[in-house]
Amino acid sequence: MNRILSHGGLCTIKEQLEELYKNGTLEELKAQIQGGKRLWAKSVEKGKHVVMADMKLLANMILKMRSVTLDDTICGKSLQERDHFETLSGAIRSLTTIETGSIKAGLKLQIGYLLMKLIKITKGYYIQIGKVDESVEVDQFAAVLDLNWDYIFYEAQVECEQRRTTV
Repeated sequence: MNRILSHGGLCTIKEQLEELYKNGTLEELKAQIQGGKRLWAKSVEKGKHVVMADMKLLANMILKMRSVTLDDTICGKSLQERDHFETLSGAIRSLTTIETGSIKAGLKLQIGYLLMKLIKITKGYYIQIGKVDESVEVDQFAAVLDLNWDYIFYEAQVECEQRRTTV
């Protein structure tokens, strides 16, 4: 069984993922579950592993944000809040940087495109249930992500493009 070190000591990955959902409100949990369902619906292959990989990546980003800030109140909704954008970009940098200083370009781009997909799903969900104010907040986060896209993801885009042309 995979065990990782957390603030409180050694625990399983499953225990840490369960801990993620303890701090969220019921509405946030519904939004995250709806997001998972929409990811499944949009999946071309309908492969369980594809959607689960996306959900695991989102969970890893939340865990990394928590470890960077030492704030256990960060939850799935925090991934799309402007107040936590610097924390999110730090978590992305931390997840995608190797000890030698190089980056995991494919993973970094995967995170970027997953965030864009998550923005679409969440915005649609909030509009559907009539929470237009929340939808506007997601739009503003999308604008911040768009403005910082080159700063965060440009190097990874170039590296992936170079690999693609040399093969």
